[in-house]
Amino acid sequence: MASCEAVDVHGHAVPESVLALMESSGDEYGGITVDRSGDRAVITLPGGKQLRPLPVGMSDGPSRDRWMTRQGVGTQLVGPWMDIQGNGFEREAGIAWSRALNDAMAEGLPTIGDRVRLLATVYPADPQAAVAEMLRTRADLGAVGVMMATHFPQGSAADEEMLPFWTAAAENRIPVVLHPPIVGPASAIEGDKDFRSLYGRTLETSLVATRMIVTGLFEKLPDLQIVLVHGGGFLPFQAGRLDQQVADDKIDVALPAGRAPSSYLKHFLYDTAMLDPEVVAFLASRVPDRVLVGTDYPFTARTSLVPEQLAALSAEDQVRMSAGTAGAVFDLRQPEAVR
Repeated sequence: MASCEAVDVHGHAVPESVLALMESSGDEYGGITVDRSGDRAVITLPGGKQLRPLPVGMSDGPSRDRWMTRQGVGTQLVGPWMDIQGNGFEREAGIAWSRALNDAMAEGLPTIGDRVRLLATVYPADPQAAVAEMLRTRADLGAVGVMMATHFPQGSAADEEMLPFWTAAAENRIPVVLHPPIVGPASAIEGDKDFRSLYGRTLETSLVATRMIVTGLFEKLPDLQIVLVHGGGFLPFQAGRLDQQVADDKIDVALPAGRAPSSYLKHFLYDTAMLDPEVVAFLASRVPDRVLVGTDYPFTARTSLVPEQLAALSAEDQVRMSAGTAGAVFDLRQPEAVR
């Protein structure tokens, strides 16, 4: 396979422009500060919530570019680090912060590299504001989609109140990458602390995606494009049990009679951030044409991913997964710089 061919739909970044925004205007959004006294920047959000140190690679453009070249990635779609998206902010501050964060991301992405494209953030607790920001970022900033949390303090992406947002995304053909937050409902499971990032986050994705299926979201919006990161969590591997639970009337569903929930797996897209080529091959066989390269950079920067994953597939699947499907879904056929 030719070098620099794949489209990576799952990357994260915090350009220097975002850190500068926090330092200069953090008080305007409820109180955001940045401590650069240590080896890595430490961000504190409103209410005194101190985040983990900024992961290495979030702001370093040259190292990202070299890694992309080694992995055969030609284009990477990046959203702001999930920890700073402001989903827990008060309404007015959260709406204002999502707009300012998107503007700062668009301003700073050229320093990250000329092969990255913007996945915007929104404030999901206000679906109408989220719609407005989604449309603005595509029109004014060149965003190719949205990266949004599966859960937020006020609810989840599968709640009925989110229907206006999903309707607008479908009508405007804007794909949404659903990403679990570092702390969500699954983090309350007793004894889960050590595995919160490993299993808690994949559980979050599985729960929200399942709820979207059984509540009939895709019956209302069959053209909606949602990408599930980390391979869709447990959903593709446990769909048979979901079908059985529904057939046994243990789960209430809003689906046509006789329609198995597993038949809706094809309505999602799935990334390959599972770090196992054999699992990627299984996923590609389970949901043909619906698997996209996703690396979760920079969290997997020390792991060789893309070449091994693609090598496990047929030549036809390699073309579809590396760039073909992603290029069509995110409308990347005419690459343009993020403005």
